Amino acid sequence: MLPVHNRPSIQWIVEELNEAGITEIIFITSKGQEMVKEYFTQRTWYDEELHTRGHHEHLENLEYIRKLSNFHFVEQKEQLGDGHAILQARNLIDPEEPFFVIFGDCLYHGDDVISKMRQLHALRNRSIIALQEIEPEETTYYGIVGHTEEGKTFIIDQMVEKPEPRLAPSNKAIIGRYLLTPAIWEHLEKELSGSGEIRLIDALEDLQKEEEVYGLLLEGHWLDTGSLEGIQKATEHLRKEH
Repeated sequence: MLPVHNRPSIQWIVEELNEAGITEIIFITSKGQEMVKEYFTQRTWYDEELHTRGHHEHLENLEYIRKLSNFHFVEQKEQLGDGHAILQARNLIDPEEPFFVIFGDCLYHGDDVISKMRQLHALRNRSIIALQEIEPEETTYYGIVGHTEEGKTFIIDQMVEKPEPRLAPSNKAIIGRYLLTPAIWEHLEKELSGSGEIRLIDALEDLQKEEEVYGLLLEGHWLDTGSLEGIQKATEHLRKEH
């Protein structure tokens, strides 16, 4: 909910999905994140305060936001990894349908990510991971993939979490956008890391034993808002573009 340029970070993602025709959005939240649900679905004291002060334009903006999609909320009561978080939504997702996973601290601008991922999935019927090339010295901050083919799309043959630059299989980083096939569910249910966490990257590596996982290399602007510096850079970029 931290502001990036002129709106909360998560709103940029919701609007991106809305523009791509996504009509059902599930938020996985944890304790203390009740504000997300209030912002997207509920009238609160804030609405009343805006009405009292005559800020009708802001009220209309809130109504616009709340109509962007059908919003659903699931609380992750224990912090046991990103894969565990995804599992909390399993009962809300058709077991025969693919679905997107979007990390809330990763914005993307300048490339039609959702449409390109859909097109590749329609062609291959496999899970898709969105990627961006980064500077080699930045690999210690992100999940990095390895591959043998060249081009904008390829089969991923390796995934490594935050490797040292000299050990990284490439400079292609996972940018927090996935289109997953239903086959991922059984792999998410396994505790593969040995740490007590269920991690999506481990489940995807396990899935590769059964079917290919594709990488999609993008050319827009990846805005990592997981740090104060990232929020500042994202704000500067989006202020110029909007």
